[in-house]
Amino acid sequence: MSKDKMETGIVRQWLDRSGHARIIGFILAAAAVIKLPLLALNWGLVEKDGIHYVAIAKRFAAMDIVGALSLSAESYLPFYPLLIALFHGLGVSWATSAIMVSFVCGVLAVVPFYFLVNRLFDVKFAAVASLFFAMSPEINFVSTAIGSDSAFLLLFVLAVWVLWLAHEKGSLWYLVGFAVAALLAASTRNAGIVLFPLCLFWVYRSYRHDRKKLVTFIAIAGGLAAVTVALLQLYSSYTGRLPLKVLNVLDVLGDLSFVKGGVVVEELKLAEDKIYGGRYYDFFEMATHYIHVIYLIGTLEMLIKACGYAISPFVAAGLFAGERAGKGCERSYLLTIAVLFVLTTYVFMLKNYFAETRYLLPAALALLPFGGPGYQRVEEYLKKRFSLSEAAIASMVALLVLGAAVYKINSKRKDYSTYGNQIEAIRWVRENVQAAAAIATNAPAIPFSAERSYVKVDCSDLDECMEEAAGKGTRIDYFIYKTPEGEKLAATPSYAVRKVFLRGRSEIYVLEVAAQGATSRQGSSDQGSSD
Repeated sequence: MSKDKMETGIVRQWLDRSGHARIIGFILAAAAVIKLPLLALNWGLVEKDGIHYVAIAKRFAAMDIVGALSLSAESYLPFYPLLIALFHGLGVSWATSAIMVSFVCGVLAVVPFYFLVNRLFDVKFAAVASLFFAMSPEINFVSTAIGSDSAFLLLFVLAVWVLWLAHEKGSLWYLVGFAVAALLAASTRNAGIVLFPLCLFWVYRSYRHDRKKLVTFIAIAGGLAAVTVALLQLYSSYTGRLPLKVLNVLDVLGDLSFVKGGVVVEELKLAEDKIYGGRYYDFFEMATHYIHVIYLIGTLEMLIKACGYAISPFVAAGLFAGERAGKGCERSYLLTIAVLFVLTTYVFMLKNYFAETRYLLPAALALLPFGGPGYQRVEEYLKKRFSLSEAAIASMVALLVLGAAVYKINSKRKDYSTYGNQIEAIRWVRENVQAAAAIATNAPAIPFSAERSYVKVDCSDLDECMEEAAGKGTRIDYFIYKTPEGEKLAATPSYAVRKVFLRGRSEIYVLEVAAQGATSRQGSSDQGSSD
């Protein structure tokens, strides 16, 4: 696309004067600053997934590779825990390492994204789209939580950028680079597998008229496939089975009965039969008949949310921006990626009857580059209609998108207020319970985040929890009990209530087990160790 088609303004002039390093520095700073409030909200929050990731990371740190892979075979892929172990080597706590890996990956992901959009379009579109990326609420949310999504997005964008360079420069070395990035992405989240059919399709499209390069690529692809199979065989020989994520993919390919709607359709038909001819019969009949359309609408709604409600109008405008949105090749590349991940999420929803917005973040990242030309269309309209300057338009758009991001942060803050008691409990345990104290709990995130050893019990009733803990044959000084939502606990003669945390949907009680030694209780009453 020719740059002289774009009108010169103060923003354009600044971009022309600035090199890539200066622009990227500004975008990195924006990406980091906008994430800080969410990072503060998430700090200290560790849920089930985080505990599993850190457990795997501890095995990596101890050089117990087989043990780490065995744990990751359960449900969690190994690359994100490996990054946690490497970050922990800097001397920070495990929980801090886990959340900082997400934060750093979320910030750094804008770099390959910027270069990708700059290659596809131009520097202004790259800067605008990268700022949209930096301010996207859903991306910022996963970038400030303990989870593998942020690391996956970094590797995903890197792989997509390198694959485009392979197409543009015609170098097979870039394909090798893509294969490395894609393998790491697939080792972070199983959605990375989608990158490989994308590569096959795009390489065929690029090299179908160059038989020599096509044959060379097929040879490389065959070699990589053989290496992948060998690694999986080695993995299964050590752990006794394939990773659960791989088995899930094979299960989808081996059983396609879910395309008919599965259990949801069966339940709807049962409900329909029970009220045959009744008031709501037509509703159930239509829901059963159009279940696939309902799922598709839900998937597209999540895609809009993944892009960001304030950003989606600019993306939509860019999709219809004509030549400004690139030539057919650039458009088809991005749309192919988006469609692949939308279809993947749609199939997942049909198979599992649910999906989360974060599953569509790769599709959203493939569409965000269109935010650049979309912004240009909006800018031209506002200039013509209201005679606004480029700086005024940029300020208005920035305030709109930033306002949406702040609104999202505020809504998350309200959600996190329900976790206030958990954060207070973590702080109290860290400051008042000695490291040597024996803890049992049905809320492992609390002692885990406080860097205390614990025995986990799976129960909701206190008496059941105590029986299960006693059955493990270990000494118990403290029991940290989290009630089911809406329940309260009355103190019993057997347990002294040391501390109660009442904020939130559930209440948290720190109980000192009276029958198991006054020495431990006295020592932990006023003394504590902090990290």
